[in-house]
Amino acid sequence: MKKIVAIVKYKDEGETINNISFEWSRASNKGIPFEYRLILMINGWEKEKDEKNTGYWSGRYKKDDILVSIGTSEPDSFAIASRKGDKLK
Repeated sequence: MKKIVAIVKYKDEGETINNISFEWSRASNKGIPFEYRLILMINGWEKEKDEKNTGYWSGRYKKDDILVSIGTSEPDSFAIASRKGDKLK
């Protein structure tokens, strides 16, 4: 069975916010696959928010004091922004 791998396109680790952009054939502007969201939930990430706009999807998940925003604005790619604390802008 062939593994489907996400490739890092961009990575910026700041003092307060980390941003990583991936190329992944399973991502679409309609969102990340259900299996990926299921893995997040199994690992203790709680869904905070789910937004859908024309051509864009984003979701927020929280675990302990870490908040993660996952967005898919282009086909075959997704971005993750994470931050410790209670707010992610």
